[in-house]
Amino acid sequence: MAKPIQPGMRDQEQLTFNFKDSSPEAPHHFFQNDQSKPEAKKAEKVVGGESGRTNTVSDNYWSSTSNPNNTDNALNANFNNGNLNNNNKTNSNYVRAVRGGKCLTSVPLYPSRRGDIFSLENIHAAYLKCRRRKRNTANALRFELNLEENLLDLQEQLIKRTYQPGRSILFAATKPKLREIFAADFGDRVAHHILVSELEKIWEPRFISDSYACREGKGIHGASLRVREFIRRVSANGTRPAYFIKLDIRNFFNSLNKNILFDLIRKKVSDPELLWLAGIIIYHDCTEDYLPRDRENLLRRVPAHKSMFSQPKNNGLPIGNLSSQFFANVYLDRLDQFVKRELKCRYYLRYADDFVLMSESAEQLECWAGEIGEFVRERLRLELHPKKIGPVPVSNGVDFLGYVIRHNYVLVRRRVVNNLKARLNWFREKLVSPLGPDYLRFRYDYGLLDGLFNCLNSYLGHLKWANSHRLVRALWERYDFLDQYFRIEFSTLSLERRYPLPKIYKNLPAQYENILSVFPGYLVFFQVGNFYALYNTQSRLGKEYFGLKVMKGKGWGGEKAGFPLVAWPKYSRLAMNRLLPFVEVRERPAFSPGELRERLPVGAYLPPALAA
Repeated sequence: MAKPIQPGMRDQEQLTFNFKDSSPEAPHHFFQNDQSKPEAKKAEKVVGGESGRTNTVSDNYWSSTSNPNNTDNALNANFNNGNLNNNNKTNSNYVRAVRGGKCLTSVPLYPSRRGDIFSLENIHAAYLKCRRRKRNTANALRFELNLEENLLDLQEQLIKRTYQPGRSILFAATKPKLREIFAADFGDRVAHHILVSELEKIWEPRFISDSYACREGKGIHGASLRVREFIRRVSANGTRPAYFIKLDIRNFFNSLNKNILFDLIRKKVSDPELLWLAGIIIYHDCTEDYLPRDRENLLRRVPAHKSMFSQPKNNGLPIGNLSSQFFANVYLDRLDQFVKRELKCRYYLRYADDFVLMSESAEQLECWAGEIGEFVRERLRLELHPKKIGPVPVSNGVDFLGYVIRHNYVLVRRRVVNNLKARLNWFREKLVSPLGPDYLRFRYDYGLLDGLFNCLNSYLGHLKWANSHRLVRALWERYDFLDQYFRIEFSTLSLERRYPLPKIYKNLPAQYENILSVFPGYLVFFQVGNFYALYNTQSRLGKEYFGLKVMKGKGWGGEKAGFPLVAWPKYSRLAMNRLLPFVEVRERPAFSPGELRERLPVGAYLPPALAA
């Protein structure tokens, strides 16, 4: 019997590249059965493996064998006629299967060493970072569909220096302000991760610790905690006067000068491959190749000074790309060093192009603001936004990154709360509808509910970093429809769904009992085929309230009642006349014959008194 590949074998023995457990010494072979090419008729010998075995690959064979002297002694699969030989069924030779599916006949292979920037190991690691939290998006799924081919194509383009960024998706974002977004293609985002992961090794030791945007272990919440710490220090825990000033760069991403940025990188990067890739990404003009997504015609309303289409040549980076966020840190690092080393400001923090300075002297802050304005104008070719905030006493609260921060407590910014209320009003309009003065209908649209769940979790994640307990309780009471769909733990601001999620059930009784457990106290109209069914206790309620006939049998569902689907208006009206809470459960088509159909609620009906 042929021995399959063993988990303990070294990478040299595996003739396909294992992306999960790669090794720099592993050969990246894909074998082809091409009889038309002279070189394909030569057997390739790969030396390695356990116990001194030699792995031989014949041109006609899609596996390796432990017998180097007999090229017939291998597992042979003919992809033209499907024939498979049996040579290794009765001996002890090793046979290692290779990749099935479409043969790769045109992708050259580039063996790499550990540490190579464009090694498959690095490219795959960048891909894993890129797909994090985005694996179910259309672009990520399309890329993963032919993952190996796409990664090898990208490697070939990078090594041959033929790589050019592809088409971007252009759309407009409205929060917090109307702005233009160019979203790179998924393959280009992998290239961005390759570049940034290498540049971070050079710049991370140089960056000041109080730069918080797009850095591991930093972020918005870390920045808010640091600002609070600064307030405590500069004001001696609120016992002495202190002031802050908040500045930002006017139209930063669209005004950033690419030549200055590339010069900054060129001074620190000696690797020609890394420098080439940085230049390709920096000088790429996304306005030359893009696909607009603008159903609401928002792009026309973007001001000219905020549009990439209105910028001079070699000015501006697209908002939304990882590389742009990192390049912002590189570009403004000169400002950080100036403030810390020359101005000697102890309490300075920057997040992207927004930064705050604190001091015991308001006059000192005014002086610093003037010097910073002159520095960014002369050295970075940027302008400070004329609407600066301050100097203002820190006792008023520092309005920064969505919070109002004081030395002893933190509040959520009013604009954040108003945005949340606007979102909740929109969801309530879509999900809850009145049925006359006596009833409310709660829709179970799973697309909307998933959006609401994600929206709430996002805002709760922001609110939990502030003193917001009473705010969250007030919002939950005001938007009481949320309690129909979710359960909240106020101590931790964690959210749990109340409604059933699609799942595979063993049988119909398990499916039915799960619906009853989710809707206790409800009358459940459960679709089975062309009827709404009520089982066991529910059937007796159907007899009591609607005069339905109860049919008796054996086992589970020994008592059942029901009515045809076409009678739904009649019986739902009777239930509302009696002010009964009830839920309608509909079935979906089965994927295959004999499969248990999926059944989920589509609407819950409640009198307003019970809903409250």
